[in-house]
Amino acid sequence: MGENYKFIVHWSGEERLDFEKLGLKIGIAMQLQREGDARRYVVRLIGIEPRHGVIVTPPRDRDGKTLFLREGQNVIVRFAMLNSVMAFETKVLEDKVKPYPHVHLAIPKEIESIEVRRAARIETDMQVTVINETTESAPIVARLADLSPIGARVESQKELAEKGNLLSLSFTVKIAHYEYTLTIRGTVVAAGAVDETNTGQPYYLGVQFHPPDEEDAAPLYAYVYQELLAELNFI
Repeated sequence: MGENYKFIVHWSGEERLDFEKLGLKIGIAMQLQREGDARRYVVRLIGIEPRHGVIVTPPRDRDGKTLFLREGQNVIVRFAMLNSVMAFETKVLEDKVKPYPHVHLAIPKEIESIEVRRAARIETDMQVTVINETTESAPIVARLADLSPIGARVESQKELAEKGNLLSLSFTVKIAHYEYTLTIRGTVVAAGAVDETNTGQPYYLGVQFHPPDEEDAAPLYAYVYQELLAELNFI
């Protein structure tokens, strides 16, 4: 884990952070967590006044009912940008319903950021369907033992491929409450027998992914980051 991410603290001393330099886009989804409440609510950024505050949509419960925040209430806001997830603590300045519902939050003095490196790997224990395109094999079910945005380790009961073979891997990931089935091609860069295993899968393959399609790349990155951040208690 220690090689997969690093902490970056943006500190402005007596000055307020210049949110404009973060490149935040209007409409970006954020998570808002109220002090004393473990639940996290999705809000969207609708405005920034760099010297004064951040304006977001009000949080809503599962039934769509607006949750009102009191002035001075402490909240934590989290959001993702590129390969980083950021968080800051702030206070509610105002919670207004006119001319439209919005919450005005104070600009924080500090933002905590976790940058997840592209090669970050997570341990997994999920089913993967493997097709060796080089030998034109039939689909074989194996175990996905670890996963990163650029590759994976596959373990199986029998030898599936040799170094240099082209594989197609299909597996399902769960992000929040949604499931995505991904199919990613890759080249075998390592193959052999597992020295010690309690999984009943004595053979392994190291697979380097080819650049996935956009529809597969987004959930792949999102899933890896989700699992890494969960281990850090960041989400």
